[in-house]
Amino acid sequence: MPTTSQAMIDPLGIFMAGIRKRAHAHPIPLLSTRFDVVIEAGLVTATTTRIFRNTEAMPIEAILTFPMPVHATLFALEARIDGRLLQATAQRRDAARETYEAAIDQGKAAVLHEEVLRGIHTLSIANLRPGGDIEVTMRWAATLAFVAGAGWLRIPQTAGDVYGCSGFADTDELVADGRSGQRARLHIVGRDVAVSVAGVTLIDGRAEIPLDRPIDISTAAWPAATLAGRAADGRRVDMVITPSATGAARAAITVLLDCSGSMSERFESGRSGMTNHMAATAVIGGIGAALAEGDALELWEFNHDARPIGRLARFDDRAIGNLVGRLSHPQGGTETGHAVQTVARRTEACDILLITDGKSHALDVQALARLGRRISVLLIGEDSLEANVGISRR
Repeated sequence: MPTTSQAMIDPLGIFMAGIRKRAHAHPIPLLSTRFDVVIEAGLVTATTTRIFRNTEAMPIEAILTFPMPVHATLFALEARIDGRLLQATAQRRDAARETYEAAIDQGKAAVLHEEVLRGIHTLSIANLRPGGDIEVTMRWAATLAFVAGAGWLRIPQTAGDVYGCSGFADTDELVADGRSGQRARLHIVGRDVAVSVAGVTLIDGRAEIPLDRPIDISTAAWPAATLAGRAADGRRVDMVITPSATGAARAAITVLLDCSGSMSERFESGRSGMTNHMAATAVIGGIGAALAEGDALELWEFNHDARPIGRLARFDDRAIGNLVGRLSHPQGGTETGHAVQTVARRTEACDILLITDGKSHALDVQALARLGRRISVLLIGEDSLEANVGISRR
């Protein structure tokens, strides 16, 4: 492992300025990274260990940013600071912040974990002494996806691996996080299936990998087996993970489009004259063109209220154009939470795609998660992360 440290830049700082305004927070150099991954019966359990060091001449509050697979569940977190082990306990977001701030006021070492965006986690470490090291261990689990007859999982290394590359300048780009050239140790155990990693030769399941690109893991189809575990309340849980049958399911999608006044703002894509709303309607046209006979597309729009526009079961250019042509011009406010709840009550589709510029704080993500629908969000516009659509404030 290289021992030369590199400054780690918070890749979400430009977006999170309205959430965290701490004058004395510092990025902190990353010294080493290790991934230990176990794959069994379609379930991936991973332990990620990172070591950082305070190279400042004074105690600091350090901010560390970690991407994870968006559908992964973090189930354990611990930090070792100068040999002292701190183990995380779950609290409501506001209570956890108060506990952390109280520790800072008392001059104690403290660690606060937050998921600032889906798949993007941060740790705040208070009162880390000069020259002090911190070892952060995160344990998480995720199921393999089944793609083209094989199991697949991507472990992101940068925020850009989760949210994609943007048109921002390099200094503001999500992927510009200072890790180019660094390498990590990877150890993978496939208990019932052969495992491979794209671009990497595994020797006894081990390899050194670069940190400036995602880890793409693939396996053969896994044999069905019962996995035993325990729920948070102590109950025994048995789970079997099997690939979905291919070719049997048809797509049934409800698209919910933001048509509030802010959607008339210019779409920053280099295309002169295009607004966020125009860009969104182009996306809807692309979705329709990708569907086939037997699929279904239902279109809604919302500002203060949610309104149905129409439903398609055939997807030629004329039918798609007629549907999109019924959309209203952007105007009014943005009641995102109310709109999603309305659509969930009045549509049978399992999949809801919300297209919005994100400028709404009137939503309870936990309540939306309990609706039992699979809700995806397509964010449009440079301020679209502002409202944290898709992350709980709890």
